[in-house]
Amino acid sequence: MKQTEINVAITSDFDDRGFHNVLEWIMVILFPFSTLAVYGYCFMNIPVWTYWFVVPLILLSLFISDILTGFVHWLADLYGSPTTPLVGPNFIEPFRWHHIEPTAMCKHNLAVTIGNSCLFAVPLQVLLIICMGHYSDSPLFNLSSLVLNTIFIATVLTNQFHKWAHSSPDDRSTIAHYLQKWNLILAPDHHQEHHTPPHTSSYCVTNGWANPLLNKIGFWKKMQWVLSYLGINPDKSSHI
Repeated sequence: MKQTEINVAITSDFDDRGFHNVLEWIMVILFPFSTLAVYGYCFMNIPVWTYWFVVPLILLSLFISDILTGFVHWLADLYGSPTTPLVGPNFIEPFRWHHIEPTAMCKHNLAVTIGNSCLFAVPLQVLLIICMGHYSDSPLFNLSSLVLNTIFIATVLTNQFHKWAHSSPDDRSTIAHYLQKWNLILAPDHHQEHHTPPHTSSYCVTNGWANPLLNKIGFWKKMQWVLSYLGINPDKSSHI
């Protein structure tokens, strides 16, 4: 199959997946409202003196999100298969296709880009809002909620950052360009390390902050050894 035919096939498959795609759009629409609701609760209920902790906590949240998205990326690249019930077609297959044609994701619409993440984030945000109604007097709980909500936001937006890392310079907004330049989101040069054979490092794709540390300590190889020890082995059909 020609490269252009692969691009068309992938775009068509992921942009039109029936009910799942409808559900993605619903969650994408709900996500800004649930996000603002959690932040509203946080800033209405935390004391002013705790505002000093907000910026450091947001930076910590971005680092944690980088690790979490890296872990999901690693699992989807190596474990399970596109035919795994439920998660295979909707979660694993997009990751596997991405290594076949990295720029195909640049053609995806908003729902395909961040919809799967919203499917997880929105219900968790609703649960968080319910809990905050019971613990609104606790500064610690509200600060923790701020951290969790920032992790949710960064995780949802990670695939958009990932998409920008593969986009041509002309297709990236000025804001995206400067965010990449300042290393606040995933930069193309940094992400290229993951797309360089053998494709077994630099899995973190929110901003890449965690990659130097995890690569240095051989974190992913150690994790693979742990799972193999437990009898969980990588998918043999994976190209990696």
